[in-house]
Amino acid sequence: MIDAAIKDFGQIDALICNAAIGSTAINRPAIADATNEQWDTILDVNLWGPIYLCRSLVPHLRKAKRSDIVVLSSTALQTLKPGSGVYSVSKAALETMAHTMAREERVHGMRVNIVAPGLVDTDMGRKVVAAVGGPSDIRKLDEDMPFGFVCTPEDIAASVAHLCSEDGRYITNQRITIAGD
Repeated sequence: MIDAAIKDFGQIDALICNAAIGSTAINRPAIADATNEQWDTILDVNLWGPIYLCRSLVPHLRKAKRSDIVVLSSTALQTLKPGSGVYSVSKAALETMAHTMAREERVHGMRVNIVAPGLVDTDMGRKVVAAVGGPSDIRKLDEDMPFGFVCTPEDIAASVAHLCSEDGRYITNQRITIAGD
């Protein structure tokens, strides 16, 4: 995949690690009750996917005058709610990787940052709301949100774009929480 992207686009300057699955994908077990299969399901996507991408793409990113890696985490690390522990562990490991890479890759002109959204109007967000007994329409939560609306993917994308732009040229090793509070 990396080779095909480089062939098609030439120099790649940014890697955004956004793919993830949530705790609802494994039926929200307690940490001690999660099976090896449930752990593997979450870790394969949320941790190993970004590790494989970084191992494959970072040598290429080092050749750029400036490059960025942004990993998407979650405010689940701030709330640590029962039933989301396996997911939270995967995101904690991902954040550790990002903080370490920020220090390792700075000498190559690479910025590495973390964006940690709260509830976002996505398939995953709607599944979380349903799993905790919330309304069937996530938009019914708008009035309870800090700014009167549930965060959208565009809100997250704007922050990621800022980090990867010239306006974010002096930002690295940061965790930006996007939750409206």
